[in-house]
Amino acid sequence: MEPIPEHDSKQASQAEPTVEQMKRWKEDQLLQWIIEKRKETLDDGKIQKLKEAEITGEMFWTYAGDMHYFKNECNLPNSISVMLANLSGEFKERVTAGIKNLHPRTLCKLQANNVTENRQQAEDVEMSDAADMKSKLLSFMPCT
Repeated sequence: MEPIPEHDSKQASQAEPTVEQMKRWKEDQLLQWIIEKRKETLDDGKIQKLKEAEITGEMFWTYAGDMHYFKNECNLPNSISVMLANLSGEFKERVTAGIKNLHPRTLCKLQANNVTENRQQAEDVEMSDAADMKSKLLSFMPCT
């Protein structure tokens, strides 16, 4: 069994993560963030149970506020499940409140950027698919 990750004082001074950053977090990264946010309620036993549950940032975000998920799917005790549901729900609420408080023009720019980014990703996929199709077709063409 691996030791509990050490607390990094640099992490404590860092700003709140974005949703995309959090979704990419591995288990140890999320665990460090949880420890920093709830250090007063976590003893070594609870930290060990959290480590064993192997909750990633994406899981934490996806099931934010869902105590039953953390209890039933992650097999965590009630106290830890409630804490995770509350912490994840608070984070999601802060993120969504921050978005709602943006100026309408800023929201429009963000939406336009997302549309442009999604189009670019679709074009990249289409170009990749076209290149794959070309190579497949060329492999079936008889040599003359």
